[in-house]
Amino acid sequence: MNDKKMEAIVGRLLQTGVLAAAFAMLVGGVQYLVLHGGATPNYAKFHGVTPLTGQTILWVGVVVMIATPIVRVAFAMVAFAMERDWLYTGVSSLVLALLAYSLLA
Repeated sequence: MNDKKMEAIVGRLLQTGVLAAAFAMLVGGVQYLVLHGGATPNYAKFHGVTPLTGQTILWVGVVVMIATPIVRVAFAMVAFAMERDWLYTGVSSLVLALLAYSLLA
C-alpha cells in the first residue's frame, strides 16, 4: 500500500465517520425535539434510556464521532505494519494505547 492510497483511505474513513455521526445526531435530535421539545425534565425520578428513542440515536452519533479518530489510528497502525515501517507502527501503537487508556480510565 503506497502513501497516496493510504491517505485516500484515511480521508474516506474520516469523512464517512463524521457524516454518519452527523446524520445520527440530526435524526436523533429532530426525533427528540419532536417528542420531548416542550417537556419539563423531572430530575427526581430516574428514566433509563430505551432503544430507538431520539436520545439513544443522539448517543449513537456521539459514540461514532468519538470512535472515528480511534479507528483512523488503528488503521494507520495496521497500514504502517504492512509497509514494515516499524517506527510509525510503534508511534501509532502508543497513540492507540493512550486513546484506549483515556477512554477507559
